[in-house]
Amino acid sequence: NISPIEISTIQSSNEVTEFEGEATFGFAGTWQIEIEAQRTQTANESVIFDVLVKPTLSEIRTEITEYDFPEDESAPLYPLYDGDNTIWISDAQNPKLWKFTLDDRQFSSHEFFGISTIFLDIDHNGKIWFTDTPNSKIGNFDPNTEKFEIIEIPSLTMKTPYSIPIALKVDSDNNIWVALVDRDMLLVYSQDSKEFEQFLRLPTSESGPSALLLDDNGNMWFAESFAGKIGVVDSKTFEITEFAPDTPLDEPFALLFDKSGSLWIAEHIGPGITKFDPILETFDHVKAPNPESLPFGMAIDKYDNIWFGQHVIDE
Repeated sequence: NISPIEISTIQSSNEVTEFEGEATFGFAGTWQIEIEAQRTQTANESVIFDVLVKPTLSEIRTEITEYDFPEDESAPLYPLYDGDNTIWISDAQNPKLWKFTLDDRQFSSHEFFGISTIFLDIDHNGKIWFTDTPNSKIGNFDPNTEKFEIIEIPSLTMKTPYSIPIALKVDSDNNIWVALVDRDMLLVYSQDSKEFEQFLRLPTSESGPSALLLDDNGNMWFAESFAGKIGVVDSKTFEITEFAPDTPLDEPFALLFDKSGSLWIAEHIGPGITKFDPILETFDHVKAPNPESLPFGMAIDKYDNIWFGQHVIDE
């Protein structure tokens, strides 16, 4: 609802009819702009489009409120919001799943027979899934019945019956994908048959699959922390395709899609983050300012900025 203004323009190209002009925006946000080119010999032309004007980092403000866990020996690691005013939190040192309700700001815990809870995800029925990584198991908790279901990773070698399930993710069909970092494998567990129905061995040996992420087409992406690659599994054919830059990624450990469909990769010892274009299959690296930062998890804000945790430094 801002009245029209005139902007002086200059012709910036002789090969095509192209003009440039400058305008000032009073505050950050998404602006809807209508430009009308006024002509003397032909009809005027207009176009409408949206422009995201970002604030500077110094202008971004947020309020942080901390809540103390009721038990000092707890080791909260991975938070998961369930969409119903509750945050579920894993405990890396105890066989517990923590529940924090936003209505009353109160903690409660649910305990099972095991060792720990590490990474979390929520399925289509509201069950909270977790990895009990040092125990070679995965499991789920049903908030409606308040009961646990524990599932053992099947024995895959003659040497040892144990594997290291480092990550898990629910797919479009409510199946549970599990990354075994020490076996170069991805497993797919069917909730219908109560069986592991897919045992997908990655093409690269000693790859160290460590992160899983579902795309809009239902395909499962993964990071190979040991081999410095990423890859994707076709959800229909289970065909595996790997991607890597000329110089391998430095311990890719977290994945995030942005609004344009690009895949961001946290390189734990890069240190930095890398943008992968799935269409062009190109990589663009952004180096972290602090060489000791160890980038880990990532998030995207409403201004399309990519934020990443630096793990061992207080920034």
